[in-house]
Amino acid sequence: MKYEIHPFNSKDEKDWKEFIDNHKDATIFHSIEWKKVIEKTFGFRHEYLVVRDSDNNLVGISPAFNIRTFFGKVIISQPFFEYGGPIVDNQFNIAYEDILYYYKNRIDTDKLDYIELKAPPNCDYPNFDKIGYIRCFKAYDYYLNIKGKNFEKDIWQDLYTKKSRVRNSVRNAIKEGVRVEQAKNIDIYYDLYLKTMIKLGTPQMPKALYENIEKYTKVRFTFAYLKDIPIGGMMSFPFNNRDHMVGLVSDENYLNFRGNDMLYNEQIKYATNSGFDIIDFGRTRPNSDYERYKKKWGAIRVDMFSYFYPHSAGKNANPYKYYDLFSRFTKKVPWILTKIGPYIAKKFP
Repeated sequence: MKYEIHPFNSKDEKDWKEFIDNHKDATIFHSIEWKKVIEKTFGFRHEYLVVRDSDNNLVGISPAFNIRTFFGKVIISQPFFEYGGPIVDNQFNIAYEDILYYYKNRIDTDKLDYIELKAPPNCDYPNFDKIGYIRCFKAYDYYLNIKGKNFEKDIWQDLYTKKSRVRNSVRNAIKEGVRVEQAKNIDIYYDLYLKTMIKLGTPQMPKALYENIEKYTKVRFTFAYLKDIPIGGMMSFPFNNRDHMVGLVSDENYLNFRGNDMLYNEQIKYATNSGFDIIDFGRTRPNSDYERYKKKWGAIRVDMFSYFYPHSAGKNANPYKYYDLFSRFTKKVPWILTKIGPYIAKKFP
């Protein structure tokens, strides 16, 4: 099968959108709308590629950005969130190799330090090792297969077991007066987000990121309220066949009211009743409290990998160790986060 790889330009936008609308591995992070979010928020230069066959049909894409990080100048697909990486129609599988070669060749011409391509779940790039890349474990992803499921029968009564205590938790939260509402309120969400990041000692993203997400994408914000007090929030992306939960935030002073459980249950119910195939719980750090939390919902675990070139760049595969070092300091001096948090977060894509 003949094909050619070209840098993306504005004339490719319509075909790009049609391609990801019909590809099972495409996520919100492959979309043109997400490209605009990253460009408008951080000003990064894109390194997007398109694959076209001999009839000029678009048969593959590769989203990526050129970024200066704490580890050097890199091309990464995609920064900050868990999914990205090239996706190509099955009959043009060989094009993956040429995409890897394309980025590899940029190392010398652009004086880059390394390449990182974050692969979609259950996706392997052929002959990556022969090309000089190394595959490194990054995190876990948890998801539920809800295709054709009925929420009351298959989820509430079957998946939520007595052992998980999910039903009891949701019922108790309702008795306490906790309710969930959908609303696009960036101010409330970002306030809860800051509280969560300060608790973790983790550098926060700028508010502009969430403002641009709200402006350019079809995002869903839900909030848990105790009376009129927002105690938790959820950001999710309903996209194609997947409803992707990526941003659970909360006020730790109200954790006993189980607002987080209410938000998860509401999102699972929404995705099931809306006919999605998958509800994705997002990237999860191994051996963390979040991993244990997601397991109780009956979610399936899969490994998430990145492909690095050269091999030596694989040492940067685990950014958590750097966050751990930083958080030990910021937990003691949390005001540091409000001063330089967004700058630091920008350097850890």
